[in-house]
Amino acid sequence: MLIYLPLFVLLLATSYRFLIVAVAYWVSRPESEVDLSRFERAMSVLDRPRLRLPAGREKSEHDD
Repeated sequence: MLIYLPLFVLLLATSYRFLIVAVAYWVSRPESEVDLSRFERAMSVLDRPRLRLPAGREKSEHDD
């Protein structure tokens, strides 16, 4: 069973989600000078479904 551990670690290290978590950890360090609000806004776009309006219709103030 332990023979699969290096393969699992390799798979985890090469996965896209691991990369996102590693970057988020690096940015959230206390000594980091990255603007966290801009980073959080950029990361939230990945989880948000795109809003698509029908063609020819603009979003009004009353649309939610």
